[in-house]
Amino acid sequence: MSLPPELAAIRDEAMSTSCEAWAIRHRWKLSRGIDRAGPCPRCGGTDRFSIHTKKNTFNCRKCGLSGAGVIELVIQLESKEFTEACEIVTGRRASDPIDEKRMEKLREQNERNERQREEEAARYREKAREEGYRIWHAGEKQYAGSEVDDYLFRRLRVAGLELPVRYARALPYTVKRENGRWETIHSGPAMLAALQLPDGRFGAVHRTWIDLARDKGKAELVHPDTGEALNAKTMRGAKQGCAIRLVTPDSPRRIVMGEGIETTATPYVHAFESDTAYWAAGDIGNMAGKAARDGENRMLHDQPDMADRSSFLPPDWCEELIYLCEGDDPSARTEEKVIRGLRRAQAVRAAAIASGKKLPALAIGYVPAPEGAGDLNDLVRVEE
Repeated sequence: MSLPPELAAIRDEAMSTSCEAWAIRHRWKLSRGIDRAGPCPRCGGTDRFSIHTKKNTFNCRKCGLSGAGVIELVIQLESKEFTEACEIVTGRRASDPIDEKRMEKLREQNERNERQREEEAARYREKAREEGYRIWHAGEKQYAGSEVDDYLFRRLRVAGLELPVRYARALPYTVKRENGRWETIHSGPAMLAALQLPDGRFGAVHRTWIDLARDKGKAELVHPDTGEALNAKTMRGAKQGCAIRLVTPDSPRRIVMGEGIETTATPYVHAFESDTAYWAAGDIGNMAGKAARDGENRMLHDQPDMADRSSFLPPDWCEELIYLCEGDDPSARTEEKVIRGLRRAQAVRAAAIASGKKLPALAIGYVPAPEGAGDLNDLVRVEE
C-alpha cells in the first residue's frame, strides 16, 4: 500500500514499537517467555490472550483480537482508524513536520527487525514441523476398532470408513501454567491427520482428542488455572498453504474444502463425486489468506491481499474450487473470509494464465453454513 509521505513517516515510527513493548508500557500482566500469555485487554480472562515476541503477533482465543504489529493491535483494541492508531502509538500528530534523517534511521531499523523476525519465525516453523512429524510418525496407521474408528462413525454415520488418519493411544495435552511452565493436563486417545505442503511433504499434524462419552466424541478440556475451555483440536507444525488430503481420486478436476476433517468428509461420505478431491484446510485463516486494505488501511474482509502467497492455493490441475462455510461464530465473518480466499485463488490462477502458463481457468463457489446448524456435519447429525 502506497501512503503519502506524512503517513508513511508516522507508520514507520509506530512500527518501531513492538507489541511486547506496547504491553509493557500499559502494564499488561503477561507471562514470561517467547509466547507471553495473560488476560485479554479487551475481554479479560486469565491467559486467553498472548503476544508472540519473535513474530510480533497477538491473539485472543476468545474474542478474536488477532493480528500482527502494534498498529493493528491498537486499531482492533481501540476501534481506531490507521492514522489515529499511529498517532496513539507515537504520541504525535501525522501532520507534524517530518525529520527526514530520523525517519530514514527508523526505516532501516524496522527493515532489520523485520528480517530478524522472518528468520526467527522460519526457524520456529521448522522446529514445530519436526515436532509435528514426530507425533504423526508415532501414530498407528491401523485404527479399525479403535476410538478413532468409533469417533468417525459418531460424526459421519458410516461404519468402517477409511481415511488417511492415524491413531494415538495416549497423546499428551500440554498447557502453559501461570508459573510459565508447560504441563501435561490430559493424556488420552486422539486422531491424527497430516497437513501436506503443496509439494506433498509433511507440513503439520492435526490432533483431535477423543472422549466418546461426549455428544460429539471430542474431549472436553479446561485450563487448570483458569477453568477456561480448551480446544480439543490443535495443530503443530507449519500449516499455512497446507491441506489435509482426505480423498484424491484418479483424475480429479474439483476440490471441495472445509476447515475441519468432519466438515469436509461429510460431502465425501454422503454426496461423493468421482471427479472431486476432498481436502481440509485446518482453519479458516489458511483458506482465506490475508485481507486487502483501503487507502485508510481499513481491512476489506472479502478482498484478498494479493501479495500474500502463504495460504492455500489449489494445484494446477484444479478447475473448480468449492469452499464450505461454517457458522459456529457469527462474529467471525466466515462467509467474507471464504469469498476472499476464493477470489485470491482465482486471481492467482488468472495471473498465471496471463503470463503464458497453460492452465485451466479456475471456477469458484462456496456452500453457506446451513441454517440452524454450525456446519454440514452438524446438519447430518441433526437429520440423523
